[in-house]
Amino acid sequence: MKSTYIGWIVIVALIAAGLLAIAVSPKWRHAPSTSERLMESAKRLMAQGPPAEPGEGKVTANLSRAMRLHLPIVAIFTQHVHEHIGGPEHMRRAAEERAEHEMFAKLAADYKGAVAVVEVSANASPASVVRSKVTIFPAAIIYGADHRELWRHEGEVKMDQIRVKLAALNILPRPQTPPAAPSR
Repeated sequence: MKSTYIGWIVIVALIAAGLLAIAVSPKWRHAPSTSERLMESAKRLMAQGPPAEPGEGKVTANLSRAMRLHLPIVAIFTQHVHEHIGGPEHMRRAAEERAEHEMFAKLAADYKGAVAVVEVSANASPASVVRSKVTIFPAAIIYGADHRELWRHEGEVKMDQIRVKLAALNILPRPQTPPAAPSR
């Protein structure tokens, strides 16, 4: 009876030692848990600083906050690929998304103070997607200052199309005022 008990203790100890070896081995390192990924995302967001306010020349992600302003809104709806999934197709799409975001940022800077540019991620804000009745990604919607939809395009979004439509709707970028000449 005593030898059976000792045998079970040895077996449990061997299993525990094996699991410990697997856990610390870099070859068998587990994928990051959800909480670890959330902590990494939080660290990245903290490093970026506070989110941009709509209309201040930066791309924001909050359509509801942009609607509170009395500015026309260019809302660009995307469906992001998560980079941590990996694979060549995901990495290519993630690089395309970064390039698209830079184009949106340039549009926001060009129309600073005249238009709020909002990038709405279907993953992060599904309620905004449903409210706007977007079914195909990417999509772009231009709202007037009164929140009425003025133009909608579903499919690949070209910045030139948006600029032409903004000009046709008489929504032009505000000219940047040059600094005043020093008085003598």
